Amino acid sequence: MPDETVGKVLETLASKPWREAIRELYEKEKPWLCRIVTDSSRSMPLEVLGVPKDGVCLDVGSGWGQLCIPLVQWGCKVVALDLTLDRLRILRSIARQEGAGLTLVKGNMLSFPFREGIFDLVLLNGTLEWVGTGRGAGRTIRQCQIEALKNAGRAVKSG
Repeated sequence: MPDETVGKVLETLASKPWREAIRELYEKEKPWLCRIVTDSSRSMPLEVLGVPKDGVCLDVGSGWGQLCIPLVQWGCKVVALDLTLDRLRILRSIARQEGAGLTLVKGNMLSFPFREGIFDLVLLNGTLEWVGTGRGAGRTIRQCQIEALKNAGRAVKSG
């Protein structure tokens, strides 16, 4: 997301309800994005995961909060991990409007900043295909993806 877009998104989010802001910004030019961001059915898969209400979850590449915010509303403690501060600022603005207290962390799955066995759930919704972008020399995208999945596996509690 270009810098000028981030500022406009944050400004619009500060002045109106977030769904209204997203519709204003994207409904005409990017209707697919507007639908993805505002459609509450995007969190429906959470219903079948059996996450305990007091669970601790990691949402990698949280984006607009379609999964991490409903998890907080369910009763979970959620860590939102993203590569950029701009994305985290946008997510923080949306989460505040929803009354969802998230822990925001700037980082990635390859330089994983978490202890082993602390999460009940690790989500990589729409992010695994991007792992390895900008990777260091000598590693393929596939090697980076495998490393990210291993890191996620170590972060999940046993059982």
